[in-house]
Amino acid sequence: MTLSAFHAAVIALIGAALVTVAVVLMRRGLLAVRYGFGWAMVGMLAVILAPAVVLLEPVAAALGLSVPGLAIAIGVGFLVLVCLQLSITLSGMREQVRTLAEYAALAEAHARDGGRGATLDRGGIQGEDRQAR
Repeated sequence: MTLSAFHAAVIALIGAALVTVAVVLMRRGLLAVRYGFGWAMVGMLAVILAPAVVLLEPVAAALGLSVPGLAIAIGVGFLVLVCLQLSITLSGMREQVRTLAEYAALAEAHARDGGRGATLDRGGIQGEDRQAR
């Protein structure tokens, strides 16, 4: 078995393991289907493209890297992109949680005051001065 064939087999094995882990985590409810499907697709892509690792040899030679070094660099680049995407998603969710907490606090105050004070509607929050009109 050549070194490139060995690398291809390792990449395919890691891809198959990633698909398996993603499916198990989704079935147990520990990973949202949205993200689990994405990771399963990445694993399947690794299995499908594993034989193309021989194409990395000329690219690695041109860059002065070894094939495993280039593969690791590509993997790290991919993980950086995943972290960036998850950071963007998390930032959006934080804003949604903050807005929801504000609405919940105002709804609780409205219920406690018996309908006096701030009111909520679909267009936004209205204060006492607007309600009195």
